Amino acid sequence: MKIHFREQYGTKGEEILYVTPAVDQKSIVRVPLKGDRLVYRERFALLKFFQGIFLPKGYPDSVSDDYLAYQIWDTIQAFCSTISGTLTTHAILKGIGVGSEVVTPLSATATWVLKEGTGHFGKILLLGGKGPSWISNPRNGDCGLMLSMIWRWGSKYTFSRTSFLGLYLLSVIKSQTMLYTVFVLVTLIHIYANIKAVKAVCLKTFNESRYLIALEEYFRSNRMLPPQKVNQLERVTLGRTVSVSLNIRMGLSAQNLVEQFKTSHDIDNIVSSFDPHEKFIIAESRKYLGVYLHFDTRPQDVLKAYFFAVSYLQDRSQLKERYWEVQEKWNEFLNMAQNEGWCTTNHLLYVDEYRLDWKV
Repeated sequence: MKIHFREQYGTKGEEILYVTPAVDQKSIVRVPLKGDRLVYRERFALLKFFQGIFLPKGYPDSVSDDYLAYQIWDTIQAFCSTISGTLTTHAILKGIGVGSEVVTPLSATATWVLKEGTGHFGKILLLGGKGPSWISNPRNGDCGLMLSMIWRWGSKYTFSRTSFLGLYLLSVIKSQTMLYTVFVLVTLIHIYANIKAVKAVCLKTFNESRYLIALEEYFRSNRMLPPQKVNQLERVTLGRTVSVSLNIRMGLSAQNLVEQFKTSHDIDNIVSSFDPHEKFIIAESRKYLGVYLHFDTRPQDVLKAYFFAVSYLQDRSQLKERYWEVQEKWNEFLNMAQNEGWCTTNHLLYVDEYRLDWKV
């Protein structure tokens, strides 16, 4: 019997062996390993679905040990806050005359705006007076480390929401057509301002879009774009600035590989195409380019694997016939990226949690 892969999904997943049995030297079979420890079984598709919705990618390895306890209590307080907010809103609506024939829409709106305005004004005073102390003592409020970045933004945003301009417009504009026009205009400005605000942020960690922009320029001119330029080129609406000819899927299960290349000989050829010290292997399927990651893969290995995948799509002979040339290009790209200020010790690429060992 020959073992091709040992596989596990995250650290809680069931371990799987992909082996060629002694009775059939060509086929590959999937053999689950059953131990005494609790394992996460993939057949529990519903559990996996809800885990993907409510838990961060890679849980529990991607978070600290206190994450679950915090989320449980935070969820309880959120439910209680929602219920109290519903009761408060009911009382306020009743107080401003909802359902009463003598209350005009303008007076009800004015009452609501005053209620919102006084609430936000109180937040301004609270943020302005206590914001710095929350940075040093984050446990004193439900703010966490995020307050160190957003407390000043919170004052600005809250102030903008206390504006009585909307109430003034309602009092002076009597034409329904004009009100619709104003609504459309401010909505468009709102969308435009959000886009410009996002574009103003310079992110120095590669996601797929920024990585492809940087790679395209490198392969075309052997030049590395700085983060500021790449962020300007990156689209913040639907679509991508740069796309690849075949979808790249990272962190796949060995089952995808075995289903595409069914014989032991084909699998051995793919694995042997890569340096034994590499933390990834790449194989093309009908609809995607699969990247399979080793248990010891680190974030920089993921960036390297994606670099090799894009190189392969440019010239499908590179990985086998010009492997070391691609390796030299990667080293050059990595040095140039670091010199330009890019973060190469982390990434924001989408990577599934399957990890393999093909050195068994």
